[in-house]
Amino acid sequence: MKKAVLCEFGESHDDIFFAQFEFLKQSGYETFFIGNSIFGDRMKNYPNIDHLYFLEFGKGKISDFKQIRETWRIIKQNEINNIILNTIGGTPVRNFCLFPFGNRNIAGIIHNAGNLTSRSFTYNRIIKPKIKKIFALNKYIWDNIKTDAKLNKSWIYPISYPDYTPKINKPSDEFWVVIPGLVESDRRDYFHLLDSLIAKRLPENIKFILLGKSQHSKGYGNEIRKIINENNLQNNIIMFDDFVDWDTFRSYITKADLLATLIHPEYANFANYSTNKISGTYLLSFGHNVPLLSHEHFMTYDDIKTSSLFYNQGNLAERIDFLYQNRQYIEKVKLHMNSNPNFDFEFNRMKYISLIES
Repeated sequence: MKKAVLCEFGESHDDIFFAQFEFLKQSGYETFFIGNSIFGDRMKNYPNIDHLYFLEFGKGKISDFKQIRETWRIIKQNEINNIILNTIGGTPVRNFCLFPFGNRNIAGIIHNAGNLTSRSFTYNRIIKPKIKKIFALNKYIWDNIKTDAKLNKSWIYPISYPDYTPKINKPSDEFWVVIPGLVESDRRDYFHLLDSLIAKRLPENIKFILLGKSQHSKGYGNEIRKIINENNLQNNIIMFDDFVDWDTFRSYITKADLLATLIHPEYANFANYSTNKISGTYLLSFGHNVPLLSHEHFMTYDDIKTSSLFYNQGNLAERIDFLYQNRQYIEKVKLHMNSNPNFDFEFNRMKYISLIES
């Protein structure tokens, strides 16, 4: 039987694990996962992984290097010839590339394609010469990045998800706008949302769910809560201090009326998110058939334009109020999403396997 291993040495991007294992299992592979022990509880019920190996990353440079050495020991011991790096980037991946690959097939997913054109020694002298098969998570990324002609590249939507136990009951009269992800202001413009809600009060049954941990080293949970309390927005906004478990996360996503990225042109990371990388919210939208609430800048972007309802900086609250009162427009977008062939599981499976086996 063919064997393949998915490796993730960091602490994120686990939302795209499940689909990749589905691609591999349905293509006749024996599947392995080697990665950070932080994912242990999240992956214990995955039915499509044959072998799990969790390693302790994040305990110092020497310890991390030993974990990479252990990764290679597992790969060799199990005679695995197909390796997929879930995240191309970071010191552990650099260290991984210092070992000889032999005749193994190596592919990976680039989450910030701008790194491929940077002057980084790590990318130019260590990673790029070793990894020649690279996936992006949207076509527009390759449209914007000029890469080495020898690079074998493709794009996929890994948008299949494990089962979950519904935990949240949504009242029939409520309208939910869900903003997934860690609460970090350099990724999402929460403060513009708050300013909009202060300027135009919306009914209390319109809820904004900030669906991610807000109390962390890069979090702005305290600042956001202060603004909420000072302006009596508690009935409109739901926040979480700590990590949101999978069942709760999926419950909010599947019951959402809209998913919002809050990526705006004047914000810190806009250049990256409009050229080099995508928001994970796009994949959640495509995979759950929940329309996006997107800034009008993205009206020409493939798949985003047919999955979104758009607003501009001056009419965010007004636009949400309009959609709350005219939900037929949301239903129309859902129909477009349902018929989009790019979101089809088999289409993405074939693209994934084709690049890995090329």
